[in-house]
Amino acid sequence: MSISLLNSERPAGQLDLRLQRIAQRVGAAGLVIVPCVIGMNASFGRITWIDLFEAAADIAVLSAIMIAALRSHLVRPALYSGLMLLFSIFWCASFGELHLGQVNATSFPLVLFIPVFLSLALDYRLLAALAPVQALLVFVYAHQYGAAFGAADSAGFDSVGIVYAVLSGIMVSLVAILAWIRQHSDDELIRALDEKDRLASTDSLTGLMNRRAFMDSLNALCANDSTFAVAFLDLDRFKPLNDQFGHAAGDAVLRELSNRLQQVAGVRAAARLGGDELAVALDPCLSGAELDQTIASLHAGLTRQVEWEGKSLLVGVSIGYATNVRDAQSLPTLLKAADTAMRRAKAHQSGWASFSAELDGAALDTHSPEIEFRSALARGDLRAAIQPIADAATLELVGYEILSRWTQCGLRQTPEPNEFIPIAERLGLLNELLWITLDETLRSGGLTPNRLAVNISPAQLQAPDFVDCFINLLKARAVDPACITLEITEQVAYRNIESNVQMLEKARRAGMTIALDDFGTGYSSLSMLDRLPLDKVKIDKSFSQRSGLSDRSDSILHASIRLAKQLNLTCCVEGIETEEAARKVRLFGADEIQGYWIGRPVLLEDSRQLFKRAS
Repeated sequence: MSISLLNSERPAGQLDLRLQRIAQRVGAAGLVIVPCVIGMNASFGRITWIDLFEAAADIAVLSAIMIAALRSHLVRPALYSGLMLLFSIFWCASFGELHLGQVNATSFPLVLFIPVFLSLALDYRLLAALAPVQALLVFVYAHQYGAAFGAADSAGFDSVGIVYAVLSGIMVSLVAILAWIRQHSDDELIRALDEKDRLASTDSLTGLMNRRAFMDSLNALCANDSTFAVAFLDLDRFKPLNDQFGHAAGDAVLRELSNRLQQVAGVRAAARLGGDELAVALDPCLSGAELDQTIASLHAGLTRQVEWEGKSLLVGVSIGYATNVRDAQSLPTLLKAADTAMRRAKAHQSGWASFSAELDGAALDTHSPEIEFRSALARGDLRAAIQPIADAATLELVGYEILSRWTQCGLRQTPEPNEFIPIAERLGLLNELLWITLDETLRSGGLTPNRLAVNISPAQLQAPDFVDCFINLLKARAVDPACITLEITEQVAYRNIESNVQMLEKARRAGMTIALDDFGTGYSSLSMLDRLPLDKVKIDKSFSQRSGLSDRSDSILHASIRLAKQLNLTCCVEGIETEEAARKVRLFGADEIQGYWIGRPVLLEDSRQLFKRAS
């Protein structure tokens, strides 16, 4: 059974489009050139019935090539066979004219170049076969041409014919070599693009789809208005197995179960979502008892023991499944329903469970962000977003602030960062959230070497290895620490200020810049400017948004900027939402500005359409 992605355009298809365009151009050019040549010959009074026959045959072949190209049907055979026919028609007409004595001094050069011109778009294999044929035909034509013109030295003319024949064959051979080089380059390109697509859409350990490819396949099924079921699978007793036998055993179990997963009839798409979580989309034709039987077969196949290095390893599997019509009307709700049923199956140790509105409906409706956050993080629902930072004077982008967004949320309302960041801190997952969003940003490669601003909490600075882990991630992604700005808040003063200062000094020695974020919102702002190792101050958006309401507000904003400048700190003003505000803080002396007028935060994958400079 094959697991398809359902949504990717194959690189080979792009080459087919190129061949289709070549066929269109060959057909269009030929249909213009042939009538022009006939008209020119007629104007000189040199047209013959052979010319008319050749023109009619050429037009018929070229029309067939053009029609095939326009209808995208059998383009390759139409182009190649058509060119071979044109080659044959030309030579038949040339020998016919030679036999009837309707040749002149210009006829011989034509047989050297026109067949080569006709063969330019052929496959290299056809060209290799055509080279000796072309050489032979040129020699025979040269011999008869000399006889027709009564060459005094027929042997000498034959020698000239041999030279021309060899040269003509060499020209076709050179075209064949160029065609082979082009074909080889195309094959390498296809292999490279295929490998790139495979790496971008598959899990490297199991070979299954990754979460993004799986979501693409589900969206494709939804676009076709298909009724289908989704099942979530979570391995039981997997962590104890890893602890007892090591991660190599766990990897072997995941690979074996993934192979079994793909062998189950009715599985349309399969993915590893992360860790020991798997998911499948089942064939739309399955429903009722057939669907239940497929899930039972899936569970039975996955719970068989796995042999590894002479040991029998056994893990359990909990499966929850739901259909997009019976249980949910939208894809996020469908995924949440399957996940909820899986949790019930795991809690009751029942092996598998179908979503039940009676049993699971309340849980589906009342899941809080705190309950959902851990699963969302493991599934990859927490994504990196970026917001631009611009030079206050030139409005050129000088950096980006890395933010987090919760996507694909099955809750009634998607939590905002100010809601789920405290949840991550309470659950001890703030570092994991940071590594995920930072790694996604660094992997994109398109933002570096621009400066990237990363928000750091006091709790993260308490980990002794935090800065080392940060630097190691930068090294793994070949990013210079000088490109990174760590943004901290005044809360560092309330949690082990001395150890926090040491961590920040360590980051500065590695080349990073330290910025005090939300300046002016706490009670100890001025003392923080003295105690913390700072390079930059970001003035809170409340200052810029109150500016203009009174002369006093403007004076406070101006004084804050001047204070930063007198301390030799780079000054960035947040909350810039209008051109007037941008102009004012520039006149006040701000170095950088950030806000909706420059650009709103967007997901990293959508950032190509982002950040045209405000004007």
